[in-house]
Amino acid sequence: LRFGERTRKNLTAGVREELRRSFATHFKCKSPLDVQLSFIKFSEEAGLEVGLEIHLQASTSLKLAQEFAKGTAGGPESCATLLYELTDGNAVEQELGRDVAISTELLDITETIRAQQKADDFEFSYLVCETAERDEPKESDPSRPKTEIELPYKMYRLVHADGSPCERADKHGFAMSRVYYSKTELPDEVYVELCDSSLRWRQSSDEVKIILLRVPAGLRASRDLHVQILPDYVKCANRNVARSGEGEVYFEGQLCRGIIPEQSLWEYDSDNGLLTVYLKKMNLELLSTSHQHANMWWPRLCADHAEIQWDDYEKDYSDLPEPIMRQHEKNELQSKILNNLEYKERLKNESLQEADEVRRRLRQERLHEMRTGERLSWVDLSQGKTGRSKVTIRRG
Repeated sequence: LRFGERTRKNLTAGVREELRRSFATHFKCKSPLDVQLSFIKFSEEAGLEVGLEIHLQASTSLKLAQEFAKGTAGGPESCATLLYELTDGNAVEQELGRDVAISTELLDITETIRAQQKADDFEFSYLVCETAERDEPKESDPSRPKTEIELPYKMYRLVHADGSPCERADKHGFAMSRVYYSKTELPDEVYVELCDSSLRWRQSSDEVKIILLRVPAGLRASRDLHVQILPDYVKCANRNVARSGEGEVYFEGQLCRGIIPEQSLWEYDSDNGLLTVYLKKMNLELLSTSHQHANMWWPRLCADHAEIQWDDYEKDYSDLPEPIMRQHEKNELQSKILNNLEYKERLKNESLQEADEVRRRLRQERLHEMRTGERLSWVDLSQGKTGRSKVTIRRG
């Protein structure tokens, strides 16, 4: 989709969600997640360009897709009419305008995905096998589960940035981990590496850092690599994959939580073949519970990964958003002042209590001496010890 005289500012979050929802409804997709933003570009000459990648089922939506492709052959006015008939309300039209150009391309990805995985196991198998199973029903024996039980330390391991093993020697028995709010106090960075050695990743309160380990060395980033970063999805592949569907995908996954693509970036080191992706966390949890910093900690990287044990490594909260960090420092200062006041009050009460105890002991010793004429310590008196009573007889 190309919108003349429009910028990235016009493509708000509401407009993006409305486009995804409208196209998913029109093409009868099972979920709005089947419609993804593949790219967002802007130039003074072409204006705002938005790429939409739609996964649809050929048996029910192919005719709709072909009719939509034929309708985009007209001018800007016809393309605008075709587009805004799919959306509800005038909000999208007001933001994007009537200067619209649409170009479409239909690709059959079934064989490509089949080549990567088994036909009865891959993600979109229901698009391929549904008709065949309906026509020729077959009895099948139950089989063993395809994946093993997700046991901790079997699905991932803790390593340093260079891949050397790292295990916490001081792991707490009650599943606790230390939290750091200052970068100067942070220990060595600890990464979680998947057991298939495909990537290692770590996180802080504001960022997720991913190091991809299967990218070959000696590539040119602009020519050979295609990195796609969406609000809930990341993909890295050889650029030939993005165009023709042939080649190798180095990483692809649905993220555990949302990110901000506009503030995320990636870099590639051609000498050692390491591609590093920096993802800016969306941190929607802070809008409702800004004081509960643990809520922004991701339990896993992708939705299909094993959960990382909470106490496996320390928590880095040193890059909290500035307003929340100021509030945290204010709360810490107030807590420190209150603790000091409570400590001084406790010392004062202990001193008074000790003075009262000394007076009580002296009073006990004096009373005993006045009654019996013997002087005993309060220790002997508390243990029930008594001496011989002296009786004086006076003769008149």
